[in-house]
Amino acid sequence: MNRKGAEVLGYESAAALEGRDWFETAIRPDHRDHMRTVFHAVLAGDGASPHRYENEVITATGQVRLIEWRNTMLRDGDGRITGTLSSGTDVTERRAIEDELRRAEHRQRYLLALEASLRDAPTARDAVTAACKALGHELGAIFVGVGELQADEEHTVVQSEWRKADTIPSTIGRHHQPSAGAERFAAMLRGEIVTVRDVRTDPRTADIMAQEAYAAFGARASLDIPLMRAGKARALMFVADDQPRDWSFDDISIAQETLDRAWHAAERARAEAALANSESRLRAILDSLPIGVVLGEAPSGMITFANRATETIFGHPPIASPDTEAYREWESYHADGARVAGAEYPLAKVLQTGRPAEGDYHYRRGDGSMRWVRIAGAPIRDEHDQLIAGVVGIIDIDEQVRLLDHQRVLVAELSHRVKNVLAVVQAMALQTLSRAGSLEDFRAAFEGRLQALAAAHSLLLKSNWSSVSMQALVELVLAPFGSRGDTVSVCGEEFELSVRQGIALALILHELATNAVKYGALANSGARLEISWAIDKGCGRVELHWHERDLLSAPVMGSEGFGTRLIRRCVSNDLRGTATRQTGASFLTWQLVFPLETDGNPHIAKEIGRGERESVLP
Repeated sequence: MNRKGAEVLGYESAAALEGRDWFETAIRPDHRDHMRTVFHAVLAGDGASPHRYENEVITATGQVRLIEWRNTMLRDGDGRITGTLSSGTDVTERRAIEDELRRAEHRQRYLLALEASLRDAPTARDAVTAACKALGHELGAIFVGVGELQADEEHTVVQSEWRKADTIPSTIGRHHQPSAGAERFAAMLRGEIVTVRDVRTDPRTADIMAQEAYAAFGARASLDIPLMRAGKARALMFVADDQPRDWSFDDISIAQETLDRAWHAAERARAEAALANSESRLRAILDSLPIGVVLGEAPSGMITFANRATETIFGHPPIASPDTEAYREWESYHADGARVAGAEYPLAKVLQTGRPAEGDYHYRRGDGSMRWVRIAGAPIRDEHDQLIAGVVGIIDIDEQVRLLDHQRVLVAELSHRVKNVLAVVQAMALQTLSRAGSLEDFRAAFEGRLQALAAAHSLLLKSNWSSVSMQALVELVLAPFGSRGDTVSVCGEEFELSVRQGIALALILHELATNAVKYGALANSGARLEISWAIDKGCGRVELHWHERDLLSAPVMGSEGFGTRLIRRCVSNDLRGTATRQTGASFLTWQLVFPLETDGNPHIAKEIGRGERESVLP
């Protein structure tokens, strides 16, 4: 053996091996028979030369190293085999790297497949169930389940699990965790991973109730992974095997990664469901409006949405117009009787010019009847101020037009009636004067009769007001995001919004809540959302605060996006107010100030302008 061979075996030189049988000294006992077989094959001339194989050796320092051997046959001049030349290379580190690469590649394939299954899951429960199944197959386990920890920190609710066989009992439902091992459960609450090689011999699972629980599963080994958020356990993953098992670092690592990704997918699914529900509610709000609403995309003009009132007003289902030219299928006429061309409709004008447009049209309904409608449109722009759509509002003004026609008749009648009223007043005056003992008596009697006449006329006038509760509007908009009492607080004096204000504020609050789900208080555990408002009765203004605090990161103050522009435009154009935004290291605040419309708030209107100011407004 040369010096290099001796160094491979942990000796300083070949001389250190003199007098020793290196084969018996260095080769592991369970590998010796295999090496002898190889040597005999080489000497017998069997197979190709050189022979290659690997085995483990024990070095002089007691280390176990992996050696790659190459045995080459030696022949004399006549071609007879006279011996063998063996060379060895230490490949321990190389094989370790190769093994690690194989494990990493396998892990990456597993995680990619896991992400695909989580992405395809329609609900939060389906996402966690898919993760349980993937991990169960990966670890060769018999059971994987995830339970969400309840507020009492003693019970879990399991909604997702995977069982290798139907004979394994289901754990879906509510469970008292300390019953399955108080010490084990306490460790998980502290954020510790609990590995049990054999549940029959581990003292943490030795009590009778725990043994009965594991026996029902046929489990011999368990792995428990807590999911920690903000220093507290939020969920627990339970993995079971039917044989005693030493859980490896890779087992624990992949289980942790699976639980974390499953939880993120579940939260994402819940948020998306809340947003979809919010959009559905917004559509429901639009469908509940008494005016028609139609959306058309730019630049084509294709109709993408029409609410229920549109069908009611037009008397037929919305026409799926692919472009503005197709608007001619909506049959209507100008006041002079000329038919309206597709490009003459307000929605077409908005999409062509990017400016608001409106007009009155005599529309042919689905039943053939004709009614006057008023259509008013406005552009919708993105965060780059590019026109992306147009929207129109449609109201039935047929009765209004008829009333205007009737008014012309009434004007003539009014002239006649005014003369009659004057005659009545004159007669009242003369009769009163003739019977009055003095001017003071006349004044008192005449005023009383004149007021009685005015009251009689006022009974002919009626007014109907439509309004929405501020408190109800806030609760309605926030309800789809699944906000809890410990996350969101709402306070403010009850008052009524006009229809115009209610629609604008619903859009504003929806936009703020959507941003909060994606980036703010409704996306960060431990964050808070505070919504409050007050009425300045000194000047009749409303001050609304939207305050997100305890955020994990500071909100980005870049260029204003479409959502911010929408908020500012709604506040400015529809609320006739102002919007101010402030951000800090861990908070975001919006302040909206707008005038109170007193028509629907008579109890507040009486106090407007009295006393001192009740809030500090700019």
